Amino acid sequence: MTEPKRCEHFHRQRGLTLVEVIISSALLFLIITSGTLIFSNIQGHLTLAEKEVRMQQYARQVITQMSREVRQGRDVFIMREDSDPSVNEGTSLYLIVPEIDPHNGSLLGTYKEVRYYYAEDHEKPGSGIKSLYRAWRSNGTSIAFPTDPPSVFSNNRTRLLKEAAALNPGNESYFSENNGIVKIVMMVATYRTRPDSVFVYQVERKFQVDTDVQLRTLKQ
Repeated sequence: MTEPKRCEHFHRQRGLTLVEVIISSALLFLIITSGTLIFSNIQGHLTLAEKEVRMQQYARQVITQMSREVRQGRDVFIMREDSDPSVNEGTSLYLIVPEIDPHNGSLLGTYKEVRYYYAEDHEKPGSGIKSLYRAWRSNGTSIAFPTDPPSVFSNNRTRLLKEAAALNPGNESYFSENNGIVKIVMMVATYRTRPDSVFVYQVERKFQVDTDVQLRTLKQ
């Protein structure tokens, strides 16, 4: 008796062709690139949001500090210290304020001259980016400025807008007075930086903060 023939099926394993490898590699590269770009964009937006929050925080802190000193002011001047004819409002605010004992908050009986003014940010030289500065010097026991108008000074200078800048001093950021009310207006902004950390004059975000303060006295 003849044994039945067994049918054996052989399946050949076929490898990927060059075209398939190229297409697969291209798709993988596209997926990786897209994911990287999406992550980079998300990270950029988060960083920008953090900068904006800090910018607003600094601006409000500065306005609060300035308002407090303006209310304490015994003598106040607003000056436009800019020769540019397009500058319409004050760019410097001068105050005589009482000196206070830092330990108990009592008045010391002496006074100091305080100047708030806009100048090029010393950490961004040559950029044209402006910041707000505060300077002060002793005025002894006098509640008036030694000269009329006050002499320009930059003693004990402190930059107030650490991670932000002031836009267009004298127009968008300025000091003004009307009927014994001092208006303080600041348009603050953050700027883009190049990969080499060099600042460029391109605004990322801007934010306006302002307040009105009632004066005791005002001279101009």
